[in-house]
Amino acid sequence: MRFKTMVFDMKLIWIMPLTALIIYVVCRTTAPGKLFLKIRIVDSETGKQPTSGQKISRIIGYNLSLIICGLGFFWMFVNPERQTWHDKIAETVVVEVKGNLS
Repeated sequence: MRFKTMVFDMKLIWIMPLTALIIYVVCRTTAPGKLFLKIRIVDSETGKQPTSGQKISRIIGYNLSLIICGLGFFWMFVNPERQTWHDKIAETVVVEVKGNLS
């Protein structure tokens, strides 16, 4: 009985929100927070919209950046290109956007 509860909690806390975010990011150009902050993720080499594979690897890398006490996020203060670990993994950068992101 306890195992079923644990599996349900894992689905509720990690799997369902992660799946919803992946679907949103793949269907839209960016995540909801980036729309609000008027920033966008682009391919680090071409400056164009990242591929679906890059978006998914960035989301997975995002969790890796978070797991190790958030060190992956603080990496942007050390990195000259201001990239976090998940940006490095997905080969992306975050840029400011003028105008509408939709």
